[in-house]
Amino acid sequence: MRIFLEYLKVGLWMLPIILPALWLLPRLSKRYAAKVSYVIWLVLAVRLLIPWNLTLPQETAPIHVAISEEQANEWVQAKFNPVQAPPKAEGAAAAAQKQTQPQAEPLQPLQIGFALWLAGVLFFALRTAVSVFRMKRLLRRWEKEPSAEAKAFFAETAGKTQPRLMVCPVLESPMAVGLFRTTVYLPHEHYTAQELEMIFRHELIHWRRKDLWYKLLLLAARSIHWCNPLVWRMAKRAERDLEISCDSMAVQGRDAAYRKAYGLMILQEAERSIEKQAALTTCFTDGKRALQERLVEIMNQSKRKKGMALVSVMLVLTLTCGCLISCGKDEKASESTQDTAVSQGTLTAEQRKLTERWAEALSDRDGKIRYKEMGKAAKAQFIAEQKALGGEDWNYVIGGSSPWVDSYTIEERENAAMITYTMQDSQPAYYTMKELLKFGEENGKTVVAGYLTSNLYWEDGKVHPTVSRTESDLDEGIWDFLSQSVVGFISQSGWDVYELEAFNFNRISVTRTPLANGREQVTVDFGLNMHYRNPFRDPDEAGYIRRAKEAGQSVYAVYYKEYYEEKEGNTYFRFTCEVQADAQKINEDTCYPETFHLYNDDFDPHRITFHKKNPAWDGWYEETPTDGWFCTVTPAKDANTVTVARKIRIEDATGRTNNGYFDLNLDYTTTLPVAEDAAFTVGGAGEAPAMLNAKEWLSRLQSGKVGQSVTLFFGKDANGNTVITEGREGFWSKKAV
Repeated sequence: MRIFLEYLKVGLWMLPIILPALWLLPRLSKRYAAKVSYVIWLVLAVRLLIPWNLTLPQETAPIHVAISEEQANEWVQAKFNPVQAPPKAEGAAAAAQKQTQPQAEPLQPLQIGFALWLAGVLFFALRTAVSVFRMKRLLRRWEKEPSAEAKAFFAETAGKTQPRLMVCPVLESPMAVGLFRTTVYLPHEHYTAQELEMIFRHELIHWRRKDLWYKLLLLAARSIHWCNPLVWRMAKRAERDLEISCDSMAVQGRDAAYRKAYGLMILQEAERSIEKQAALTTCFTDGKRALQERLVEIMNQSKRKKGMALVSVMLVLTLTCGCLISCGKDEKASESTQDTAVSQGTLTAEQRKLTERWAEALSDRDGKIRYKEMGKAAKAQFIAEQKALGGEDWNYVIGGSSPWVDSYTIEERENAAMITYTMQDSQPAYYTMKELLKFGEENGKTVVAGYLTSNLYWEDGKVHPTVSRTESDLDEGIWDFLSQSVVGFISQSGWDVYELEAFNFNRISVTRTPLANGREQVTVDFGLNMHYRNPFRDPDEAGYIRRAKEAGQSVYAVYYKEYYEEKEGNTYFRFTCEVQADAQKINEDTCYPETFHLYNDDFDPHRITFHKKNPAWDGWYEETPTDGWFCTVTPAKDANTVTVARKIRIEDATGRTNNGYFDLNLDYTTTLPVAEDAAFTVGGAGEAPAMLNAKEWLSRLQSGKVGQSVTLFFGKDANGNTVITEGREGFWSKKAV
């Protein structure tokens, strides 16, 4: 995201230069040589591609802050005990005191802007790549060797080193293509000797000046600054001036007759050329208005200035424009702090930049940036902290999704810096957090030798609880509880089309927040790693496998095998519940099941709620009028036995599962013989067990395959007897049996 901001600033800083240049340079063409504009546009394009600001050297000055040395020392000695922060407006303070369950962090405008910018850059880069690919494919298909006479004439015109020469009849005008191995293409060979000399001379000038690389720079600048219309205008004008300067060099030192013939040659080629010029090519022709300017330049035999002074002025302005703006901002910031503050020490320029990168890294949640700036001791501290959060499989992600960094200030001390972050969440509530950095030198490089991080504080200075680490026994209780009460639901909701071979939790964070009702809310962010297979239906029922089989494709066997192979999937959840304020362990005695909420991986507010505990299952679910008892009957390998599994169907009111409901296995599975007297007891909700004999199973299994299930649903007939009301082949099939 930082590079997006840097390019945005560069684009804004260059506007005061690009706009006057677009207006001024065409009007100076009669006084200055055509190459002046060519060079100036090159300088501007290169500057647009440099994403950082060029700063002038300046004397390091102290930054003044409104905090006393005594306050700072007390804060450090207390290991970041709460520091009273000045309250904001009453409305904001009231919002800060209001405690609600965590909500998803909204996308910030900067994040949206970065995503749009990156999408635009990728789009224009892809469009250019496709254009180049199509052109090369066209040329490879239709190109052919020129005649020996044309080759000899080309070699004579080019000299010792020369690009390739080819003929491509599908082209409508001569052009040069290829950054590394340039090829000059002719659409045909029906040119006079003078016309060939003019064409070769023009394209060889492009080749010697590396104009294709020049055009690549313009394309890159236009892609990166795609939302800046002035950059587009600049690139278009630069491409036109590139051709004009090439024409000027091609007719340099020639008489009026040659110039006239050269101009007529361009007009003839333009008349027969109607196709749009491809990316990264030099084309002999151009648009109508551009042709008019080129012809004026070709016929201009007056002596003009070289324009070195103008180029030098433009170069200086380009290099210093952003620096002047940056310096102006720094002076204003310095003036605003000097009025109400006292000096607390100074940092070197390198230490100051390091501190800024450290603070920005928290905004981006990128610990890798910080790690690169640390000394050995600080790196060891960082790794230990990350392992405490994520175990041995730790990563570089720092901070949390909420609250996020809104702004920060830096207080300079002697060889140290104190960063104060202002943070907010989506309620909104406001917080402050402090970090103290101590600098050192390792291998001649300035590094962060050590650092201390405070807790997060409300505006009134009270510790914000969501950043307090939970005790180990509470941690263990959480994961124990999730394993017993949530994983059963997860394994069935959306994943019951697969067979789970194994699963494990990937811990992210466990936090506690005091609530107004005297309880505490526990929020658990976790990932679930699942190993699963697809055994619950005939693989030939899978669309892509069936189509391969019907088409007689050899890949059918590969698909069939892959269908049974173990796969791995990862998904992320947030689980919240309310517990007793003094709870030291999360279990059924300390939590309130009516407050259970499970969010999907994007923390969708349309959460799944668990209300009532079913004694027959260790999990929690919401019982609805559409719940129904059923069983699945599966033929075993032994033709005389069947496997029966007892289940209950629960409707998912959110509709977010793939079929609108999920099935819970009641952990009652048995294998029974198929015989006249075989029977299986199916207990309905609040009713006496019903007996089913093997005849009813066999009537529904006559066409069944080994391993294929038949699902039986039970209800009451007109006489109140329990009967089979519906049967379905397979797990998701709607076909009645």
